[in-house]
Amino acid sequence: MKPRAEAFAKAVKKGARIVFGTDAAAGMPGHTAPEFERRVALGMPPRQAIVHATSTPARALGMGDKIGDLKPGMFADIIAVEG
Repeated sequence: MKPRAEAFAKAVKKGARIVFGTDAAAGMPGHTAPEFERRVALGMPPRQAIVHATSTPARALGMGDKIGDLKPGMFADIIAVEG
């Protein structure tokens, strides 16, 4: 395992607050799904990977009262697909 992967796996095991995001100004289309796969492959439970891409970054930015969760009064973009 590469050093970064080892550090990530240790952080997951210790319960570190990990923010899923990018420093790209407009995002990086096509890179999100592989990032989820990498995180899960390194030991992060799938549900935790989703939380680290939604509510954790919102709270880290001080916006947890407006975005990051699917509940009444929150801003969100979501689609539902069959299957």
